[in-house]
Order: sequence, then C-alpha cells, then structure tokens
Amino acid sequence: MKIFLFFIILLTINVSAIDQRIINAETLKCEYGDLGACASAANFTSDKEKAAKLYEKACDGWNIDSCESLANLYWDGTRITKNTARAIELYNRSCIGGNGSSCNIIAKIYEEKNEFVQAKFYFNIGCEKGDLDSCLRTVNTVKNLEKISKKINIQIQEIRKKFETSETDAKSYIACKKEDFGQCYELVKNIMFYNSGLSNEVEEEVATIACDGGHIDACVRLADPLSFGNPEKRMKLLRYACENANIYACGQGGGLYFDAGNEENNIKNKKSVMYYFYANRMFDLACVSGDKYSCDKKIELERKLDSLGWAH
Repeated sequence: MKIFLFFIILLTINVSAIDQRIINAETLKCEYGDLGACASAANFTSDKEKAAKLYEKACDGWNIDSCESLANLYWDGTRITKNTARAIELYNRSCIGGNGSSCNIIAKIYEEKNEFVQAKFYFNIGCEKGDLDSCLRTVNTVKNLEKISKKINIQIQEIRKKFETSETDAKSYIACKKEDFGQCYELVKNIMFYNSGLSNEVEEEVATIACDGGHIDACVRLADPLSFGNPEKRMKLLRYACENANIYACGQGGGLYFDAGNEENNIKNKKSVMYYFYANRMFDLACVSGDKYSCDKKIELERKLDSLGWAH
C-alpha cells in the first residue's frame, strides 16, 4: 500500500512538473507573439491572475476563444476580482468575432432579466454561428415575447380605461413605471402641452420619476405652484435644477428663498441665514448668466443683509 501511494505521489509530481514546463514554454512563445500559445499557457496554469493576463493578451489579438475564457474568469470571480460588466463586454466581443457560445451566454443573461427582445437577438446570432442550444432556445424566446406582448396589451387597455387616455400615453406610462425616464418626461410634456386628460396626481408621479432620473425640466415642472403646492419641496426642486444649470430655476428659486428669509419668524430663529445663503447663490448664478431680475434681487438681498447687520 505504501509503495502504491509513493508511485501516486511521484506521478503527481511528474505531471505537475510537465505542466509547468508546458506553461513556461507556451508563455515564452506568447511573449514572441504566438496568441495560441498565450491561450494554451493560460489553460494550463492554476494562477488565475496570470491566466487573466495571458487571456487578455490573446483576446486583444482577436483570439476569440480567449475572450470568452477571460469573460468566464471575470464572471465567476474565483481568485480574481469579479467584474460582470467587463465579462459581458468580453462575451460580446467574442460573440461579434464568431463564437456562438458567447452569443448564447449573453442571450441567457438577458433572458434571466426578462429582456426577451435582446435575448432573441443574441440567440439568433448564436444559432447562425452554429451554437445548437441557441437555435433551440430561439423558439422558446419567441413564445415568451408573444406572452409578454399579450400581457402588455392588457395593461395598456386597463390604463386607458382607468385614466381615460390615449394608447400612446398608456404605453409611455407603462415604460415610465419601469424607469424609462425619457418616456416619463415625454408623458409630462404631453400632459402640459397637449391636454392629455391625465390628472395632476399622475403628472406628479411621472414627473417625480423623470426628475429622479435626471430630467431637470421635469424637476422644474414639479415646482409649478399652480399644480403642486408644497413651498419647501418647490424650493428644493428649484435649487436642484439651478445647480444643474437651469437658469430659470435659479431666478425663481432664489426668489422663493428670499421671500422665505424675509418672513419675520424665520428672521427671529435665524433660519433666514440659510434661506438668504441659498437665495444669494442662486441669484448670483442667474445674474452671471444675464438674468436682470436676479441681478436686481441680488442687490436687494445685499441691502437686506446690511439692514440686519449680517455679513454677506
């Protein structure tokens, strides 16, 4: 038994030594530009960081299988920093280069997120590149798309009935609820300019989503006193829009902060200091951009601060 174990250990050592000689030889050829050798050395080594560097070099030279192998390392994150965004980028490069397996992987990623249009696109490419599983899955993806289409049509009709609105606005509302911020803002504009019939509550809902998604004009719309009344909320929205270069918001918001600072109760509890600070900053930004109203208000504010004995 001991002799048997000795031979097993000896064989393991010899195999490891052979592997290391192969790695050394392939790495040397890789350094001289043999991309296949880079991939071969990466396949043999157990050092994942070293393998990643070798695959990277091969992939940069459009050794497509190496792109997928490198993507696998980043996707799994085993003994290497996990980076799913980089992995998807590499799978995509491999797919474009003709590796149907990589197209299949990307398609499955989209499929897991229920993004069946993109999944179908990549399964089709994978099938064209000879990946059998992609060909089989294409059929299922089409069926899923049909189910989703029916479900969306039902949702559209329900929303049209609930809000008494057009099919276009109903579609925009569904997309907006899924955080398609552009569609949220388009719906806000439809409500504002084309009298779509949707209520203030719906407009506030979609404008809030659009504002949170970075549509500054939607934030300004939320600050409209005729539609949405909360003064503190209006001031914060206009300040946010002003800080994002909306000059109209600077002037209007500065005026609101100035008025709030002038309230006697706020002067007594020193809350006016904060209001005047924001007003001054917003008037300054608007004045520099040529807004005469803000320039005049800035002068008025400075006189007010002087009368209170506050530095400015």
